[in-house]
Amino acid sequence: MDHENRAATPRCVGSTGDFYRCSVRETLGRKARKSSQNGEQGQRLNDGCEAHEESNFFKSAQWTPDGTCVLTNSEDNHLRTFVLPPDLLEKDTPHDLTSYSTLPSPEPIYTSTVYPLFNLQDPSTTLHLSTTRDHPIRLSSALHPSLLASYPLVSPTTEAYITPHSILFTPD
Repeated sequence: MDHENRAATPRCVGSTGDFYRCSVRETLGRKARKSSQNGEQGQRLNDGCEAHEESNFFKSAQWTPDGTCVLTNSEDNHLRTFVLPPDLLEKDTPHDLTSYSTLPSPEPIYTSTVYPLFNLQDPSTTLHLSTTRDHPIRLSSALHPSLLASYPLVSPTTEAYITPHSILFTPD
């Protein structure tokens, strides 16, 4: 009976720690310091974010269909991909998770979705769609933060971009 109760009790298996539990400005500063320690070129502090003193937090998180990654959307207008360690459920202490790739956005991200055939072993399938206000729908890679394609959704009467608040891939 004790084993059944323990199995039903949720436990933390991974965490980003305090890295994103701060203001947007502090998150960007931490990212710049970490990049300079790793010999990478640091990001600019404004990186598409105007409200630097607001709290940074994850607005959404999506598991990839193969269960190997989590795609997050944060208040600082960044889509982050976290590749999960293979032994995620085996350790008694939570894993420290760091983002594998980060895709900054010039505007707040309204919605995003992961490609339903996402497979970490096949980089050509590691795709996601995202939408922002007054911009085309963006197709990007979850592993290499770059724009692969864009799809304008334009109103025929006003010729203004339509911003979807929900998107998904279709089988056709």
